[in-house]
Amino acid sequence: YLTFHGAIHSTYTPFRHAMGKDNAETAKFGKSDRTICYKTDDPTNLVVVRDAKSGKSVLIDYPHYEEIDVFNEEVIKEITEDLAKDEENPVQIDNYSIIEHFEYTINLRAESKGKYSGVEIPTVARNIVNGTLDMTLPDGVDSIDSQKYFKDSDQAEDFITTLMSLPVNDIKEKSKTIEYDRFLKQFDYVGDYISQVGLLISQKDMLIQGYESMISKYSNAVTIKSGDNIQKTVNEAQNEIEGYFSFYDLVSMKSEVELNGYIKPDSDYLTSIRNEIEKLSREKESNVKKMNAIYEQISQLRDTLAGTVTDVAFQEMFSSIAALAQRNVEIDHLIEVVYHTYLVGSSMPEYSTKLAAFQERLEQHYTKLQEFTNDYKAFNEEIYEQNTKLLFESNSIIKEEGGFNILIALVAFLVIGFVLASCLNLALDLPKYLKQKKALEVEPILEEPIKEETE
Repeated sequence: YLTFHGAIHSTYTPFRHAMGKDNAETAKFGKSDRTICYKTDDPTNLVVVRDAKSGKSVLIDYPHYEEIDVFNEEVIKEITEDLAKDEENPVQIDNYSIIEHFEYTINLRAESKGKYSGVEIPTVARNIVNGTLDMTLPDGVDSIDSQKYFKDSDQAEDFITTLMSLPVNDIKEKSKTIEYDRFLKQFDYVGDYISQVGLLISQKDMLIQGYESMISKYSNAVTIKSGDNIQKTVNEAQNEIEGYFSFYDLVSMKSEVELNGYIKPDSDYLTSIRNEIEKLSREKESNVKKMNAIYEQISQLRDTLAGTVTDVAFQEMFSSIAALAQRNVEIDHLIEVVYHTYLVGSSMPEYSTKLAAFQERLEQHYTKLQEFTNDYKAFNEEIYEQNTKLLFESNSIIKEEGGFNILIALVAFLVIGFVLASCLNLALDLPKYLKQKKALEVEPILEEPIKEETE
């Protein structure tokens, strides 16, 4: 190899030249079989060569965690000397190990439950460790030499397939936990009929809005089999809901409750009404006192400023009196009409018969909304199934000079308002560490590459 040292980036000219198809001419110098080896310096220490057959830049070596102490003797020497020279707490260590220091620190922070969360190993050592555990592939590296990381092609294919499937399977599993009936689940836990009707209205509106969103994204292309095993489209499901509730008006049921004073059996709603009446009565009494106080204040000001001001000067005070008076009118209506109906409703003729009929209709609408919700859930699951998937360009591993090349195309879509775009960069360590991160952006370094010959 003819070795270059410098930054790895697809736009950096020395790296582009080293990975270009004409690099063989630069590397020859009398040796026809020689090529360019491109290396980054500490702490990344990546080694990349150009695969002659595929033309790809292939990562063939990188820092290994278990080799940290072996290849960083100079750094260990500097750390040991610095620890011994520390003015506040000098420490003499004969067999310092970056690995042991790092693992001891990690265990200490974990066992102390945050007490020593700020304890760190020296920065230079931490950078070396991060270079092995938290490695990223910079822009410009096309593939890895998978023969160095997998025992055979079957293991490599299984690993990549499993890894690529993780986000897709996670999406599908999470989609199954979505609560499409959250308003219906609250139905039995509210103490009055008006609140129950309100929950049914909210559930109905959620379903209709959900179908409208589906139609805007997928037109009418999605179908499911309904309870009677008949194919149903999104439009048909939406029209079914709207048609049903055009015949049964839920809003009018709220008015029916107020006009007849329906109260749920064994409910403490009647007690709540009595408490509310007492509260409103106290508010009305307080409002009367406030109005009288304002009138008294106006009277005193008139006497004090007699002949110098008109009633226009008291307009703001009169407005306050009017607002309090209007509020008392509202309170009277609530006490004498709305709440009074609940207090005497059960004694009215045919109350029990009317209430039973109302309850029957309410349960009917609840059951129907459950059926509509089950269809809506089925449509969503079908959309997830159709639009969250993996597509493999090739399901085999192709042997190439310089290693294995795995051709994979990932297509993964989320269907509620956004698209999941996944970009995978692999950095693999055979003994224990497998990590994935987004590509590292490296600014081009305008420097002349150092060339050296290695036998």
